[in-house]
Amino acid sequence: MPLGAWVVGEACRQTAAWHLVRTEAGQDDGRLNISVNVSAQQIADPSFPGQVAAALDESGLNPDKLWLEITESTLMGNGDLVIATLTSLRDLGLHLEIDDFGTGYSSLSYLKRLPIETLKVDRSFIDELDSNVEDVAIVRAIIALGESLGLSVMAEGVERHSQAVQLQTLNCYLAQGFFFGVPLAADAIGPFPLTISKAGSRHSIHNLSCCRQGAIARPCRCRYDWVRPAGRRGTMSSPVPPDTDRASTGGSSEDGA
Repeated sequence: MPLGAWVVGEACRQTAAWHLVRTEAGQDDGRLNISVNVSAQQIADPSFPGQVAAALDESGLNPDKLWLEITESTLMGNGDLVIATLTSLRDLGLHLEIDDFGTGYSSLSYLKRLPIETLKVDRSFIDELDSNVEDVAIVRAIIALGESLGLSVMAEGVERHSQAVQLQTLNCYLAQGFFFGVPLAADAIGPFPLTISKAGSRHSIHNLSCCRQGAIARPCRCRYDWVRPAGRRGTMSSPVPPDTDRASTGGSSEDGA
């Protein structure tokens, strides 16, 4: 089995297993998702949608819980082939997002034809976001582009509290990076990743004061309530009361990972 197909299959199997344990415990609210990076070779392979369909079928995972991340540079190949492959994947009921956005020189006319739902801002624009006005301008423009196309926007590589604060001022409320946590093995996360202190690499940056300046080794007591209107992703509502569990995790997340 090709490595890429194995990764997709294992991600689906593990996420389905977590959902099963949570369901049996009466604690599965259906909002635990998984994101998987896919390569240019996989997108160029006509059999790839079939491999993903098989992984979903064998694992029993709801396709709505699977997000596939495709780099912007990957999309710059055979346009018609890429669109056909992505359309076949979306027809399975899963979700698609563009990774490393802003580095691949994709045209806007091409972008609007893609069946994607999220733009992930490349970390090169986030590294100096708290000190470089040009990066601020670029990120603001990407956020505006996403909003105009009805897409969510996520920031990658957030490692400092000041970066997260700047993103918040720019109305970017989805982020991932070591500021929120480090990658962990599935066994370390367990079926209830929401209870693991700083386990994840992705969650909202609403109410940053409770993230304790990104101290990864210390408990984070963030609680969030996510709603997803039709056709949109990651819309923020008010914080959830402290007795509920809504923070997100690394390889998996509330509303994606």
